[in-house]
Amino acid sequence: MKIRPLSWIILIIVATISFSCEVDDDDTPVASYIYNVSPSSWSGNINGFSTYLNVPEITNDIFYNGVVLVYMIMNEVTEDTHICQLPYSYIDNNLIDYMDYNTYVGGISIQQRQTINGRNSTVPPLYNYTFKVVLIDNFELPDTGDK
Repeated sequence: MKIRPLSWIILIIVATISFSCEVDDDDTPVASYIYNVSPSSWSGNINGFSTYLNVPEITNDIFYNGVVLVYMIMNEVTEDTHICQLPYSYIDNNLIDYMDYNTYVGGISIQQRQTINGRNSTVPPLYNYTFKVVLIDNFELPDTGDK
């Protein structure tokens, strides 16, 4: 059986199109987790308080190649509920309230500090805090051709 020249051209076009098509599935590996932290979960003194969140989903791959974001949910169960990304700073005249975090394989340490007139004046947390942890796995960004 002999293939005609027109058949060869059609075969080449079909093969080229099928190999150049890209599957566009949006499987961006993102996961989020909510952590409620009670006042008794914090330890520290006037210089600052800290708490540790066990997050076993923070693997070596996420730690070294992915992204870890931490948010604090503020004013829960009010009309002014909102989310702030850490690190967070609140300044009111002479008061500075600051919260940040450190990421480790398997967990996150959150620190809270307050100063009044430039002096450490951190008080123990008096109410529950809610944190949202967002983990983004290592994934390859599409090449846009911009260099």
